[in-house]
Amino acid sequence: MNERDIAGAVALSVIIPAYNIEKYLPTTLESLAKQGVGGLEVIVVDDGSTDKTADTARRAARIWGTDRLKLFVQRNGGVSAARNEGLRQASGRYVLFLDGDDLLSEGSLAAIAETVASGCDICYWPFDLISEAGETLRPYREREQGFMEGSGPELLRKVLVDKSIRMWTGCVAYRRDFLLATGLLYTPGCVAGEDFEFIVKALSLAGSIRFARGARAFYLQRANSAINSYNIRKFDAVAALERLAAFLEGQGFSELKEHILGYERPDYYIGTYNYNVRMLVAGRGLRPSAAVERVAEDLKKSYPNLERSPAIGGYRLLRGRRAIVKSMLFGLSPVLYYHLSVLPERSGLKKPVGV
Repeated sequence: MNERDIAGAVALSVIIPAYNIEKYLPTTLESLAKQGVGGLEVIVVDDGSTDKTADTARRAARIWGTDRLKLFVQRNGGVSAARNEGLRQASGRYVLFLDGDDLLSEGSLAAIAETVASGCDICYWPFDLISEAGETLRPYREREQGFMEGSGPELLRKVLVDKSIRMWTGCVAYRRDFLLATGLLYTPGCVAGEDFEFIVKALSLAGSIRFARGARAFYLQRANSAINSYNIRKFDAVAALERLAAFLEGQGFSELKEHILGYERPDYYIGTYNYNVRMLVAGRGLRPSAAVERVAEDLKKSYPNLERSPAIGGYRLLRGRRAIVKSMLFGLSPVLYYHLSVLPERSGLKKPVGV
C-alpha cells in the first residue's frame, strides 16, 4: 500500500487548533499545500476566535475543497479541547497536531508517508525554532541531538532524562488507532505543558517508533505570543508534570516518576516562577520584590492545591550541581534568584540564568 496516494482514503490528518491566528494561518496552510501528496486531510478547529481566523480557513477550504480542508468552530475551550475535537473528527491513518503558525518543509509529508509505510505507532522528525523574520533561533543538529528508533519505553529515557532527543508537538505523528486504543487525549483545560504530558504518555505506551529523516518542522517563536508575557497559567505545566508522574508510576516506570518529581517538577516550578517575575519587572515596571509578591498571590489563588516547595523530591534527586544550586538559591529567596538570573543580560551575555 502506497501511503503517499491512497485513492479514496486518508493517510494523514493534520489537526490545527486555531485561536486568533488569521495573520499566520495562510502561511501554515501554504506549507501544507506545497507538500504535493495525496491522502491528506487538514482539520482546522477554531477555538472561539474573535478575529477572522474562521473566515481565513473558509476561504482556504474553497480552494482546497471541503473534503480536504475541514473547519470546525467551537466555543473557546483552550488548545487541549481544540486538539481533542480535531482528533475526534479525523479519519486519517496517522494524525499530526500542528499549530496554526508553524510550518513543514517541502517534502516532509512524503518523507513521513514513506517512513510509516511499514507501520509504527509513532513517527517523529527534526524541528528548528525560528523567528517571525525567518531567522533560525535554535537549529536541529543531528550530531548533537541524534535520533533513535525502537520502542516507546526505549526512547522515553532519551527524551525525558538524557535530553538527547528533542520532541515537540509539531514533529510527531501518531497512528490514530494507537491513540484510540489507548484512550490518549490532551488534558482539557490545560494550557501549558499539555504537549509534553501527551508526548511522554504516548511514548510510554508505544510499541514502535520511527524517525523520518527527510522531514523537518519549524516552530515559530512569535514576539507577541502568550509565551512572552506574564501568565500565571504557565503553572499548568507543573500540574501536568504531577499528573505525568502518577501516570508513569501506574505504568511501572517508578524511576522516571522519581525523576519527574525530583528534577523536572522543581526545574519547571522555579523557571516558571522566575519567568513571570521577569515579565512583571520588564513589562509592567514592578520592583522585583513586588513582582515576587504578585506571583505568590496569583499562584495561591489559581493553584490552591499546588505544592509550593520547588524541591518536593529532595535535593538528593536533583541531577547535577547546577540544579541543586538553583533550587537552594530559589528556596532561600526568589528575589535574590531573580537578580542572579538577569546578571548575564546586564553583563552583555545572551542567555539568562535559571529561566
